[in-house]
Amino acid sequence: MKDKAIKEHVKRNHDEPNAKVFMRRIRNARDASSLQVLLQPGFPGNWELLKGDRHGQISATLRGGKRLICIPNGNLDDFCVEGNLHAKLIEEMIIIGIENYHG
Repeated sequence: MKDKAIKEHVKRNHDEPNAKVFMRRIRNARDASSLQVLLQPGFPGNWELLKGDRHGQISATLRGGKRLICIPNGNLDDFCVEGNLHAKLIEEMIIIGIENYHG
């Protein structure tokens, strides 16, 4: 899907402000060499590795409490060191959704 079509899809299902922020997060992720870059303090999007029942998922802030949810592209075990995701190993992610999982 081309960027314009992706943005229109997000806009249709969420809203214009979230579509704009979503596209910024996608550009940041494309430009980063690995997830480790996105996880640096102060990097836009407040990227984080999720825990508990969301272990293996990665999220970034959008607007209005919504989060972009991704997973590593590949076998989760290939990205784990001692049971934890190792961000430097994750070079590609798959978007699995946009949601507000806090409320």
